Amino acid sequence: MNRTFFIIIAFLFFTSCNEKTFQVESTFDNGNYEIIYCPLSDTTIYGKKYNRKFKIKFNEAKDTLRKGIYINEMALGEHSFYENNKLICKRNYIVPNPFFIDIDNKNETVDFSAFKIRPDSTYLNTAIYFDSNGDSIIEKSHLYRTKFYNKKWNVDDSLKVDFEFYYPGYEVVKSDLYFIVPQDTSMITLAFDADEDYTFTRKIFDKEHNEIEGLVDFIAFDKTKEVGDSTAYAKRIMFINEKFKIE
Repeated sequence: MNRTFFIIIAFLFFTSCNEKTFQVESTFDNGNYEIIYCPLSDTTIYGKKYNRKFKIKFNEAKDTLRKGIYINEMALGEHSFYENNKLICKRNYIVPNPFFIDIDNKNETVDFSAFKIRPDSTYLNTAIYFDSNGDSIIEKSHLYRTKFYNKKWNVDDSLKVDFEFYYPGYEVVKSDLYFIVPQDTSMITLAFDADEDYTFTRKIFDKEHNEIEGLVDFIAFDKTKEVGDSTAYAKRIMFINEKFKIE
């Protein structure tokens, strides 16, 4: 069995694909596959229907470069990137919640335009890099981490979660957070002037309210530069989506 089909089989349980369902999208001049794909069932996200494909990209020597799902040819979900057939990065792409784009359009104090989030495009939300041992390299990654104070929750509990925000080579010095209120999804709760971490709390009123959906807008400082240097700061947003179990 050649390397290409060994890789395909390794990802069957992620994609519901099998060897016979993969098709060739493009080849190199030497005849080796450049991109192969497996058609998946259509999906609907925020009321819009998309076709889906799972793709694997190779170099001319048949080494794997990238794998992941695409909707209407846009990356979605977790994409894995490889170098010399070793995992070096995982990037997560999302379809931005139109609710937050609508906030930007209607509220003069909120401006996400610099981040180019659009309802007709996916957004690179997080990226985690790995060393040769497979351990994450936080200083090169942009992501958020969570710590739930309990593994299971009950109705009427006070949900409590710690968030930590990371941006490569920078220190997050200011973060503004926007969370959708589950019992009224037309409303948000706000938390302004947090820093690299934030403790989120919320009363659990219903078993269906088992999701934290929000957005963090933060400013990060380049630790190699002087405080006050206008070029030392970067802005970034990350969408937050966390599910938890309610008994």
